[in-house]
Amino acid sequence: MAFQRIVSRVLPDGSTARVFPFHLSLEGLESNLLCRDEEDYDVVEKFMYISALECNVLVVSHVVMSNHGHMGVLAPGIEYVLRLAENLKHRTSMYIAKKYGEHNVLLGTSADVQLLDTEWYVRNALAYIPRNVVELGVRPEDYPWCSYRAYFVNGKCADGVRRVSALSRREKEALMHTHADLSRVPWLLDRDGHLIPVTCCDWQYLEAAFGNDQAFFLKTIGTLNPAEMEQKRFTTTGE
Repeated sequence: MAFQRIVSRVLPDGSTARVFPFHLSLEGLESNLLCRDEEDYDVVEKFMYISALECNVLVVSHVVMSNHGHMGVLAPGIEYVLRLAENLKHRTSMYIAKKYGEHNVLLGTSADVQLLDTEWYVRNALAYIPRNVVELGVRPEDYPWCSYRAYFVNGKCADGVRRVSALSRREKEALMHTHADLSRVPWLLDRDGHLIPVTCCDWQYLEAAFGNDQAFFLKTIGTLNPAEMEQKRFTTTGE
């Protein structure tokens, strides 16, 4: 079956909608680090999913780097993703202000949102996200703060020990850093309290984009030209 770039999905609010693929990029910070220790990476990763939940967006792929981040998402329109970007920036800015006493750190940070308007663009954007880890000289499967481990495992995870939906209010504040309603999410945490990506992201969409062929996914990551992707991001398209 041919890959369907535009699909129907059940959204976080329970409604069913026709959704489009987008790439959200939080631009790098020149003078401040977004993440300075492991807690920061963990918090920003969780904020990506909490912000997506509150903005009725589905996450397909993500990566958190020291001074930027990327998300591949599905949404009914670009306005949903723009709200997600602002929600994420606000959450992260509040967290940094509380922990480090630095205010308005993300005010000058732009959030670039691109509609992935061709199959080529979908595949290359979804490969570009874990490629950020490869550029560090790290294997994506060894990098804790990306969704790479969610793919081509038949939706299974062996180390899920806690359901986010079952956390007490105090546990939710301590582990998820939010007061948001998470009572209906299927997310699981591992023994260290980190999100297990396969329980959070739409891994089926990514696998379908690569014809359910892991070798195709790996080859695309390895042969991707990051400069070409950066150039492509300067063009915004609509549908």
